[in-house]
Amino acid sequence: DRVIRLGEMYLERGDLERATRQADRAIQANRPSASAWALRGNVLRALDRNQESLAAYHRALSYQGHYPDVQLAIAEIYRSQGRHSRELATLRTLADAYPPGETPTHVLYQQGLALKQLRRYQAAADVLAAAAERSGPSSEILYHLAESQWLAGDAANARLTVRSALDRSQSNPADRRVATELLSLQRRLSQTPRL
Repeated sequence: DRVIRLGEMYLERGDLERATRQADRAIQANRPSASAWALRGNVLRALDRNQESLAAYHRALSYQGHYPDVQLAIAEIYRSQGRHSRELATLRTLADAYPPGETPTHVLYQQGLALKQLRRYQAAADVLAAAAERSGPSSEILYHLAESQWLAGDAANARLTVRSALDRSQSNPADRRVATELLSLQRRLSQTPRL
């Protein structure tokens, strides 16, 4: 554990050579250590060696099936590669490990984004709505929810969500970028005929 922690510290400092050595030492000392393989995956990912990183992460999961940090890292790599079906499958496996109603908001959010990329807009809206129901949804979640609702053909609810998101973004200076996207979406929605 100390070897792994030292490797993580080197990785945080950007010393990838030492982090690599610590990951190798940890794996040599305890080959079935999920944490050691996760560290190797993190180092390889920092080196932009995503295929090798995926292999190390999957090895970590073979030793420890529920490993949220590793599963999220795998999903992020799949997203960056445009492999959204694999991303979604990874996120669903992660979400299924939590008791009903206790899936973390960020996992739901990532699932919603993957569904949106797959053009499954109604499913994306449903998952993003579940994420938004959690306490204090971010303007970004609300933006993606509104866009998914609109793309699913539910312009009325999309308008309501945009209004809510704009109110939230105006009270938070960190949400200025999202506010710009929300205003753009609001303009597109205003061109959608009301039913």
